[in-house]
Amino acid sequence: MPEILELIYTGLPIEAVIELPGSKSLSNRILMLEYLSGNIIKGREHSDADDTQNLRKILTELSPVSDAGEGGTTSRFALTALAATQGYEGILKGSYRLSQRPISELVDALRQLGADLTYLEKENQLPILIKGKQLKGKIIEINGSISSQFLSALLILGASLPEGIEISIIGNLVSKPYFEMTIKLLRQMGVEINQENQVITIQSFRWTVQQVLVEKDWSSASYWYSIVALAPKANVFLKGLNLASLQGDRLTANIFSLLGVATKQQEEGIQLEKTNQCVDFFRFDCIDQPDIAQTLAVTLTGLRMRGHLTGLKTLRGKETDRIEALKHELQKLNVTITEPEEGELYIDARFADFSKLVLIDTYNDHRMALAFAPLVVKVYKLAIRNPKVIEKSYPNFWTELRKSAISLTEYEF
Repeated sequence: MPEILELIYTGLPIEAVIELPGSKSLSNRILMLEYLSGNIIKGREHSDADDTQNLRKILTELSPVSDAGEGGTTSRFALTALAATQGYEGILKGSYRLSQRPISELVDALRQLGADLTYLEKENQLPILIKGKQLKGKIIEINGSISSQFLSALLILGASLPEGIEISIIGNLVSKPYFEMTIKLLRQMGVEINQENQVITIQSFRWTVQQVLVEKDWSSASYWYSIVALAPKANVFLKGLNLASLQGDRLTANIFSLLGVATKQQEEGIQLEKTNQCVDFFRFDCIDQPDIAQTLAVTLTGLRMRGHLTGLKTLRGKETDRIEALKHELQKLNVTITEPEEGELYIDARFADFSKLVLIDTYNDHRMALAFAPLVVKVYKLAIRNPKVIEKSYPNFWTELRKSAISLTEYEF
């Protein structure tokens, strides 16, 4: 891929049939189920995202040194699965940024189950030496306010432990739909789960032969919703997407109905149509849908709207500090963007300037590139630095974008 990708909108109506990737979140959960069940469970149409391919490689090769790259879910699921692999010994590492992201809550919980895990460089950070053992289920506690990925990893593990597991969640759970996705997926497999308030009990389960179809990815769909919202005329069909999805980001359809996009379920996917019916002021709590926060901020900018986004605290610990990244890039467009309280953004884009070439820095964050791309239908010209970064979650996005009256030019330096 080039260093910079320039996007230019031709001005024609956006009419396209789009192939979305498989859900990265579901793929990673199903890969872990495949591994822990001894491949009795099989997934179909897995995501081709880097995060998923890295997890597949780690669980297939069982190498002395495994690299999770930039993947938060990849590292947390891999750590859990390898810790429960009798006879395995190896090191799990990741990128510099991934090593800065929280891991200690999961390590402490796994140690409560008997895991042999040793930090090799800095306390509470990757890389970690793993000596796999038969873990034993018991009552454990974990803080739910840091990452739902920790809890999801433990829930999937719990079903494969001889005694099952009982998990007591401390604090408020963030990204709750991802936790609920894991619960629904396990129940779909036949696992018995009891949940009373903040205590979850998973019964040990004898896996049965099953094939699981990976749903298309709703987080990736959000970028097409944004394009439809911003384009003068648009009619986009997203193949294979279902409003009754397990994914929490299925609420994208409801959210964007406030920003001028109507959704219609059809037999083979969903149809998006522009309505131009927007609210005067947009308010949304992103605590359960953090992956579409950047998309919403950019969409408000393109619509020259005002809005208040809350529930953004977890964004500071992602691939980049997404709050600071959004501030910096939107200010290039003369957008007023402030943080009234920690984890909030107030956006006033009424005087946004679309008259010049805008070069977007992506901070090695796939969602920065993907979220800002829809602005091409508004600005004079849009350029994306390090466009390859999208391979983390939506490798085919630039190819699909060419279907929609948008031309792309590559620049090397």
